[in-house]
Amino acid sequence: MSKDREFDKRKKFMMELLGDPVYQPMRFREIAGLLRLSKDEKKDLYRVLDDLVAEGKADLDSKGRYSKVTGRKRGKEKQRGKREERDEKFSGKRSGKYAEESSERRTGKKDEKHSDKKYNDKQAGKYDHRKPDDRYGRGKDKYNEYPDSPSVEGTFIGHPKGFGFVEIEGEDNDVFIPEDCTGTAMHQDKVRVIITKEPQEGKRREGIVVKVLERGMTQIVGTYENSRDFGFVVSDNPKFSRDVFIPRKDSQGIKDGDKVVVEITSYGSKNRNPEGKIVENLGSCRAPGTDILAIVKSFGIPSEFPDKVIRQADRVPDHVLDADRDGRLDLRHLQTVTIDGEDAKDLDDAVTLTKENGIYHLGVHIADVSNYVQGGSALDREALKRGTSVYLADRVIPMLPVRLSNGICSLNQGQDRLTLSCLMDIDKKGNMISHKIAETVICVDERMNYTDVKNILEDTDEEAKKRYEKLVPMFFLMKELSEKLRSSRHHRGSIDFDFPESKIILNEAGKAIDVKPYEANVATRIIEDFMLMANETVAQEYCTEEIPFVYRTHDNPDPEKIESLLTLLHNQGVKIQKAREEITPKEIQNIIESIEGLPNEPMVSRLVLRSMKQAK
Repeated sequence: MSKDREFDKRKKFMMELLGDPVYQPMRFREIAGLLRLSKDEKKDLYRVLDDLVAEGKADLDSKGRYSKVTGRKRGKEKQRGKREERDEKFSGKRSGKYAEESSERRTGKKDEKHSDKKYNDKQAGKYDHRKPDDRYGRGKDKYNEYPDSPSVEGTFIGHPKGFGFVEIEGEDNDVFIPEDCTGTAMHQDKVRVIITKEPQEGKRREGIVVKVLERGMTQIVGTYENSRDFGFVVSDNPKFSRDVFIPRKDSQGIKDGDKVVVEITSYGSKNRNPEGKIVENLGSCRAPGTDILAIVKSFGIPSEFPDKVIRQADRVPDHVLDADRDGRLDLRHLQTVTIDGEDAKDLDDAVTLTKENGIYHLGVHIADVSNYVQGGSALDREALKRGTSVYLADRVIPMLPVRLSNGICSLNQGQDRLTLSCLMDIDKKGNMISHKIAETVICVDERMNYTDVKNILEDTDEEAKKRYEKLVPMFFLMKELSEKLRSSRHHRGSIDFDFPESKIILNEAGKAIDVKPYEANVATRIIEDFMLMANETVAQEYCTEEIPFVYRTHDNPDPEKIESLLTLLHNQGVKIQKAREEITPKEIQNIIESIEGLPNEPMVSRLVLRSMKQAK
């Protein structure tokens, strides 16, 4: 069929729709939702409607609603006869469900003819978007064009523009999937892909999704948009690019603009949007806290603990028992502090520092959660499922119940706590000369915050210096060691991207009113340097002893990206020479230092960061 004939066919169909007696003026999105059109079909619909308006056959009112322009010469009897004829003809051409609802609304009872599934399937075939080779002329399945091509399986990662990528386990390079080759695949689906193009210089492999093996998303979170006879939900996740159709019966009580959780009941087809039912209403998107709750639900973060986990947590003692101290190194005699933000609730690390004969004795102490969470228990399984505590703008969703995270497993001031300690001896040049990892007991002397420590060290708060008089010498000793550790890392070629982190400021109603950068100061640098030293020490210990362990590593940067970066820097007047084929951390460090203070420093810093490989 020619393009002109196909276009005329679509115009004819739209004229029948606009002229149907039960049709009420609708906006474009409502019409597209009613017909459940795909992204490409929506583009075609725009052209069809614009053409009809230009020809004077359709009218577009001030509210963006389309209606049919009725001819003035036709008499009432002629109009009535045409309506009846068209009504009888058109009712079988629309989507089955819509036809049934329209007939029922006109007659007050369900039309037996139109409720017959066989009849609907047969009649709807010509116009129904659900038919695989529909009115928009899809043609033959293009998958058959590659009978001898290899196939792979992986996870489909959607893109808001319609195309996607397939990540294959064990392979660094993914497969690019063009928009017209995604089939019915949606974000996070397990799919089988046929490779259509092998990788070329600067380009990925390309492929076609031939089968969805397993659906990755059974629920989505989004905004409900109401229409006259139905509704649809626009996903908050832009990678889930298709709107979800919601039948009227599944949206009772839901208002336009509400944030909802939708369970997908049908994934649709290439030419049909998915369908779902609303299982939870999170409230109006304008209400304080709804956006945060939507994020929680979107990422599947459980906000409540199972009863079994809570009961197990309630059995954990709220203080350290004498039996738990046995066999542990007692460090309660050392001056010990926690240094965190003012709003921190779960205090999981503490530090101690002394100096003897020019040697610094640094202790980094981490709460020994394993003493209270036995392997394989309900608490352990729940913690494994959650993986981490989640810090949001207005709340924290803990990995463990509050009784543990803010209680016995929090290093609270003045209370004995069980810890795992990394005890390090460091010389005057910042080099570690010996270390010990041990199970310990500590007692925190003061719960400090970054602001007070900063003010003490910068001599700007006499009241704080007086209040923490006994600890002031240790704070200055911490500053001294921190500078030595930082200098030592710099000498080894450490790379420091000093990008500011941001904090969202909320008012009493929980509404965001400002965004401010986190202040990096002498106190935050102290804790950063001490924690890095402890991490390096533990990694070295396990590597030396060849004990299986989890490491966080960075591969060498991509040579092509580095060459492009050096070319850009050269054009910017920054001349950096590589000594060897692979760039070294020291050379990356030189780049960062050479652009310091330049107007384009933030841009170049981000380009340097993007040239690095992601940590594993």
